[in-house]
Amino acid sequence: MNTQYLRAHKTKLIKLCINVLVLPLALLIQTSSFAQSSIVSPLPADVQLVQTVEGVTEYKLTNGLRILLAPDVSDQRVTINVTYMVGSRHEGYGETGMAHLLEHLIFKGSPKTPDPKAEFAKRGFTFNGTTTHDRTNYFANFQSDQSSIDWYLRWQADAMVNSFISRKDLDSEMTVVRNELERAENNPFVALGDRVRASAYTWHNYGKSVLGARSDLENIDIANLQSFYRRYYRPDNALVLVAGNFNPLPTLSALAQAFGEFKGAGPLPAQTYTLDPAQDGERSVVLRRPSTSQAYAMSYHLPPTLHPDTEPLVILNQALTAPNTGRLSEKMRGSVNAIFGIPFLRREASTLMIVADFALSMDSANIQKPFLDIVEGVANVPITKDEFERAKAAINKNAESIFANANSTAAYAVEAAVAGDWRSLYVTRDRFTKVTLEDVNRVAKKYLLASNRTSGLLVPTELPVRAPEPQLADSAKYMQGFALSEVGEVTENFDYSIANIRQSVVSSELEQSIKLSVLKKSARGDLVKLKMRLRFGSLDTLTDRAAASRMVNQLLMSGTPKYSREQIQDELVKLGATLNIQLYSGGGLVNLTAKKDQFSQAFDFTVHLLRESDFPVKNFYTAKNYWVKSAEGELKDKTALGNKLLTATEIPMTAEILGIYFLHKNGWTKPRH
Repeated sequence: MNTQYLRAHKTKLIKLCINVLVLPLALLIQTSSFAQSSIVSPLPADVQLVQTVEGVTEYKLTNGLRILLAPDVSDQRVTINVTYMVGSRHEGYGETGMAHLLEHLIFKGSPKTPDPKAEFAKRGFTFNGTTTHDRTNYFANFQSDQSSIDWYLRWQADAMVNSFISRKDLDSEMTVVRNELERAENNPFVALGDRVRASAYTWHNYGKSVLGARSDLENIDIANLQSFYRRYYRPDNALVLVAGNFNPLPTLSALAQAFGEFKGAGPLPAQTYTLDPAQDGERSVVLRRPSTSQAYAMSYHLPPTLHPDTEPLVILNQALTAPNTGRLSEKMRGSVNAIFGIPFLRREASTLMIVADFALSMDSANIQKPFLDIVEGVANVPITKDEFERAKAAINKNAESIFANANSTAAYAVEAAVAGDWRSLYVTRDRFTKVTLEDVNRVAKKYLLASNRTSGLLVPTELPVRAPEPQLADSAKYMQGFALSEVGEVTENFDYSIANIRQSVVSSELEQSIKLSVLKKSARGDLVKLKMRLRFGSLDTLTDRAAASRMVNQLLMSGTPKYSREQIQDELVKLGATLNIQLYSGGGLVNLTAKKDQFSQAFDFTVHLLRESDFPVKNFYTAKNYWVKSAEGELKDKTALGNKLLTATEIPMTAEILGIYFLHKNGWTKPRH
């Protein structure tokens, strides 16, 4: 597999599988300077100056719209970036893919601008929109011209509140969205990333694809989509950034004039707060798809972007996965086609995904083990000083090229705002300079844990066997051909008062002092129910036998001279009977339910079990091992044992557990009836 092919797959994995790669700010941040002041005085009406950091100034309109101005007269072009703080993370049940759909439909126009793409072409704009888990973003880059700036801002303001979002446009754009979804599904690397991410997250929407579920997209209700649009496309949920060669005063005035008249409908939606608990064990998935190579991916949970561990984690990833120089690349050279690590940094939670691509001829087991040993072995074989310095130098080199122009600076200022605060762009830079080798090895021990890992294996399969595609139930079709009776079963209207029950119960005493009480009444299904309480033993005969009585419950229905365990269950099914027997120290309860015409046989069978159970030795040892393991577990669990000892009603049960444990330790090795 050639390098160009691998790069293409890596790009698809980033763009389609995760749909966003918020590159670590620490990778990108260098001191940026702007040749022109972004501070405007006097301010236009309804505009508030918030703060300035290193030439970038934040303003705010009275309707809540946030504005960042980053002028740079050395550039010939200008970039305008409008970002809404809504992504797939905000989608509810049945809404998956809505944020991404809106990104497409905004370009379908509004009454004032029915064909915005034609207008962009006429003005020579380069434009696009992107959607991630955390935000939706629209941007245009064009030759600096105030009239173009004014027009684009007016279009963006109009698109915020007046876009068509029509059924007609949705139907036409669904072809494009469906093709995008199918490209992602048909790419085995993308599909592997999707499966790993879905397994890594139990509750958070980061586990779902930004593109959405096919069933949600194909059944979307236009009214629901319009409601989603109105809920999140509003001034107080948006950030406008203007960067490049522009005049701040007329641009700020144009912003105030274009956006100032709009307000959000109702209160701003509440911030999301769902988080996954710490992962408590290894997870793994296997994907079978046609593929020209195999792949093994590992994902580790990381903290959100704005966390002190982020910068050392970025350096750790570089030290492990850098092409040619990373530890994995060096140690697995010749065994794999390529290795790459992708830190997916997000607002609420992050992950580090490390992927190995290897040939079809390789045994996957011979790749997985050394791959794991190297990554999770950093705890025992720390990153060296040379590896640390090499990784840091490579990051600095990348940063210099990225921050050489205002456009890239603007893009990462926006991502910093999405992460929580645009000023973190500069805080991250300062934090990055302070990262030490000890920090890098500390975070390796903290996060590169087996219990924190979700892995995925791509097994190339030319014709994978699949179960049928899921479908919603068709209740009308299911009911066809069946005629139901209008007449239900008639039962007696029984008076459940104490007086009537006492009057209706017939009591008698049988042989051997057996007391019998009978309540005769009709019942649904013509069922007879028997409740039998057994009392036996004395203080002397029952002493130290509580544990044994518990084991009897497991053994009682395991076999008799006439019936095996399986035959007992078969006989109960044949009789249409439900039987439950619970014995305890000094007695027991028997509950039997059967149809009237088979009750006599069911009762005789119950008596047979009570009298003839022979407690097969094999089953005895199985039951004994179960109770011993349970007892050992209880004794090790101090909280559970303490709760039992503090609760008076549970002390007998604790005594039974202890009794079984000590009998085991003292050589209890044979059945005792």
